[in-house]
Amino acid sequence: MKYFCLWQPLSYPSCHNSRMKTEDQFMQAVPIQVAEDLFLTQVHQAKPRPPHDLLPINEAIQIKAAEYWLKLGEADQALRELEALPSRSWKCGWALKTRIAAIGALRERSEVRSDL
Repeated sequence: MKYFCLWQPLSYPSCHNSRMKTEDQFMQAVPIQVAEDLFLTQVHQAKPRPPHDLLPINEAIQIKAAEYWLKLGEADQALRELEALPSRSWKCGWALKTRIAAIGALRERSEVRSDL
């Protein structure tokens, strides 16, 4: 059985291909001397919170639940969830942003009702 090649082979290992570079035609690597600190990237790293600033898991779950209530369009239920948090958690940035979003959603809803 004979096989016929319908395409041009990618390389000819047994013969020289004039389109291919020979080994001495490639660029040679040159060592570069550069100060090491030039290549260090400045990465913004969040400052770790002290242990007394961390939210307890049950309070974090309540804030997450409030976010889900907002996604469902239930801003009043989200506010109830946030109001159930202890007052020390109200200063948390995550809880504060969620509260602002819930109040904004309630205002939008009341504006829509007043326009009808």
